[in-house]
Amino acid sequence: MLTLAKDSLRTDAVTITYNRQIARNYECDRKIEAKRLDDLVKLIFEHTSGEGRILDLGCGTGVFTTLLAGRLPMAVTGADNSEEMLAIARSKPEGRGIDWHKEDAVKLSYENESFDVVFMSNLLHHFNNPLDIIQQCARVLKPGGLLLNHFGALEDIIKDPDHKFFEKASELDVRRTPARIQMEYLLKSAGLTDIGSDKNTYKLCNSAAERVKMVESKYISVFHLMDQISFQRGLSRLRRYAESNQFDPWLREITVTTTFGIKPC
Repeated sequence: MLTLAKDSLRTDAVTITYNRQIARNYECDRKIEAKRLDDLVKLIFEHTSGEGRILDLGCGTGVFTTLLAGRLPMAVTGADNSEEMLAIARSKPEGRGIDWHKEDAVKLSYENESFDVVFMSNLLHHFNNPLDIIQQCARVLKPGGLLLNHFGALEDIIKDPDHKFFEKASELDVRRTPARIQMEYLLKSAGLTDIGSDKNTYKLCNSAAERVKMVESKYISVFHLMDQISFQRGLSRLRRYAESNQFDPWLREITVTTTFGIKPC
């Protein structure tokens, strides 16, 4: 059995404030490859009937929420603690028909056994104790319900361009991001069963120059936690590499793990 060190998933600077500027950059730079959505939908249908209610917890600007709503015959709810993020989500034409709620993931207002599926994407690293959120998810799941956590596992992100060129990003995310085996242990600790993980690599952008542009906009949260000197130093390294290796697929890809579990009946 894996034993987590007391502070292995803790850091003093975890949750950031998603102000209007961050929300705008988040929306512009999140593009989901069709196969990535296909794989998520397939997982949902493999473990559920695909009917009932689904909660996208930490939905942000609704990037995944709207896509899932377009593919699933389910009532869709998007919940986030950022009004700036939710304002963008609510403004989308494809977001009509989705229930958007401001929620604290640690203290969800939903009743017990409210949802058939709970989905999270890159949410848990914002919290000192991710088990608190997973337990809330388990509480609001119906018996037989499915929890999906879609995230960059530590063993994968530490090798990506957003961390290889940014030492401070690696230092921060080593302290706040779970590995796959840790995530599976957390789901087990929350009482879920039939736990598993799927890992896949997808296209994130179309070119090396586009990856640099995404990093310049600080498209992931860890860049907002770094001091400006460390960020600019890493950005210079990334730019030099991209200029010399513009056809390197590594710069255009992202590796994502989806860890899932079922609430016992």
